Amino acid sequence: MPALWEELRRPLSPEHQVRSRFPLRQVTRARACAQRALALPEELDDDGPSWRLSPVQPAAALPCFPGVSVKAGFVLRAYLYRSHAGGNAVVFAVPADDPVLVPTSFDDRPAHALESYLDALEADGSPQSYLAVSLFAREVSELGAYWHGLNWSMKEVLGTDPFKGSSAKGGEFRRRDESGWEWVAPRPDEAMWLPTVDQDPTGTTVISLHIYDPVGSETLQREDDLYPANGCRFQVKTEVLARGPGGLVF
Repeated sequence: MPALWEELRRPLSPEHQVRSRFPLRQVTRARACAQRALALPEELDDDGPSWRLSPVQPAAALPCFPGVSVKAGFVLRAYLYRSHAGGNAVVFAVPADDPVLVPTSFDDRPAHALESYLDALEADGSPQSYLAVSLFAREVSELGAYWHGLNWSMKEVLGTDPFKGSSAKGGEFRRRDESGWEWVAPRPDEAMWLPTVDQDPTGTTVISLHIYDPVGSETLQREDDLYPANGCRFQVKTEVLARGPGGLVF
């Protein structure tokens, strides 16, 4: 499977690989929908450290991602960790009749939980459905996250070279020029900035997202999600494309 990562950087052979590109607005709308669906009640007590069953569960975001479902007989169950320094959640896929078991540490897991909750997800096989799984997993990773628990919600998905074009196509991140930025990998062609899904005849799928990450030292990067045939548990490969002069520390 990793060989497909290398194939993505070569010219496409139509009989060997199918490429689908998606408008940035589709990703932006799905993210906004999921963030509304996964928002916790404002009155939730953040005193900690403590663990609890999340009052909002990951399945609440599934309507934002057409083509993705949970396998029959399973549920996704999220538990929140709250502390004075930040918080986030852990998510398990368990049999639907499994009792609720609130963990006391990040090492605790229900006895009947699948190895990864992604193993309980089903995609309908369309390019859009795999893109939806990638976005769903990232948004769920931010369920209940705040302060030092934040990660994905700080990042912005791009749709064009961030130093060129209109903000409507490229996202909110905008620089007047490239002063202080250093490209450490080949600059993508304009069309390659769009969210992209590549599939080969074996059923292997790769999702490519170009991202602005301001945390720490700001970077432009590409995240490639590699899916096996007939599965939703993907591997992520991150490549830094450019490094900027600023950054965000919190």
